[in-house]
Amino acid sequence: MGDFDEFVKRLRDGPTLHAPHAAKRLAREEVKRRTPRPVARLISKDPQKLSARDQRYLKALSEISPEIAETHRLAQDFAAMVRKQSSEELEVWIEETLTVGPDALQDFAEGLGDDEAAVRAALTEEWSSGQVEGRINKLKMLKRQMYGRANFDLLKARVLAS
Repeated sequence: MGDFDEFVKRLRDGPTLHAPHAAKRLAREEVKRRTPRPVARLISKDPQKLSARDQRYLKALSEISPEIAETHRLAQDFAAMVRKQSSEELEVWIEETLTVGPDALQDFAEGLGDDEAAVRAALTEEWSSGQVEGRINKLKMLKRQMYGRANFDLLKARVLAS
């Protein structure tokens, strides 16, 4: 289980916080119903595409936990760089994430820093290897489906037919 999963589990199972506001109590009840994976999706999703309920939930969750608020901010900053295809703030984002981000995000930032030139190119270049990757994925799927069933000639015929 990752750090984020453990954190959400602690929120779900931990002692009740002294929450004077009803919103915090509602968020605490909601945390008990949501699992870490959907919460991670909410944190990384475009805020304008969230429902009003999810926005309220994230706001209350951020009030309960400054660590989640910081994770949400860092994830949104990175997503904004990707959406704008801008690599100007990449180095600053990596450094900030390595100092204040949670462990899982620090690992991600460290990986980006190790291959910073490729990440910059991915953010700024208009070229993409998406179509090539799609073809390779389709070929591998056909190969898996054909495993142990026939010879290379049949696999070749299926690849050419598709």
